[in-house]
Amino acid sequence: MLRWLALGFCLAAALALYAAVTTIRRQWRLSRHGVKTRGVVVRHQARRSGFHPVVAFADEHGIRREVASPLGTSVRWPRVGRELPVHHLPGRPQTAEPDTGAHRFWSLSLVLLVAVIFPMASALLCRLAFF
Repeated sequence: MLRWLALGFCLAAALALYAAVTTIRRQWRLSRHGVKTRGVVVRHQARRSGFHPVVAFADEHGIRREVASPLGTSVRWPRVGRELPVHHLPGRPQTAEPDTGAHRFWSLSLVLLVAVIFPMASALLCRLAFF
């Protein structure tokens, strides 16, 4: 039984590390190579994970686009009408992410926290189960 739990934690650790690397690469690519524009919060989208601000912005060709933040909060923040920076890769407005400040901090810190906790727990369980 303990061996299956250890293997499950090893799998969760691998998935957490993959999510951490993917998130860090995406954030790095957007900050390094991304086009920075201004957008306006037009509404909040209610999902299971909370309220996600939807930001309208114009891409390089002047076409109006909307993007929802992947990070939700329990309150409708930032308020509708607030301007936010939006980053997207050149020629690829579908990669846009609003920069609420908190979004970058929380998305990276939560993923990194999980990516550290699961490998530690899986190493401890593997030690107990197999040695």
